[in-house]
Parts: sequence; structure tokens; C-alpha cells
Amino acid sequence: MKRFNIFLLLVFGNLVAQNTSLVNEAKVLPTIDGDVINDKAWEGISTINTFTQKSPDEGNPSTEQT
Repeated sequence: MKRFNIFLLLVFGNLVAQNTSLVNEAKVLPTIDGDVINDKAWEGISTINTFTQKSPDEGNPSTEQT
């Protein structure tokens, strides 16, 4: 029974998988100095702004900008 449950989890687990996003490779290492806005490591990096809510209204667009 335990093996069957694990099998079901592996087979159907990706039905509830979350969306994926493109990951950018760092060409320049960030400088850890507290100045994030002017750091060259973040120039040209695409942003992700398609977040959705988990609670209270699951699936709706986020109400706060991150």
C-alpha cells in the first residue's frame, strides 16, 4: 500500500506543480555592500511580475507589488 501511495504521488504530483520562470545566468557577481540598486549584476535582468495569491483568493493576481 505504501508503494502504491508513493506511485500515485509521483504520477499525479505534477498536476499541481507551479508555473516555472526563466532563470538568468549571472555574468557579473553581485557586490555585497548594501547598494543593490546600482549593482552591475542586476543590469539587464528580466523581472517576474506574474505572481498570484495563495490566500485569501487563491489564483487571483497579487494585491501587493514585490
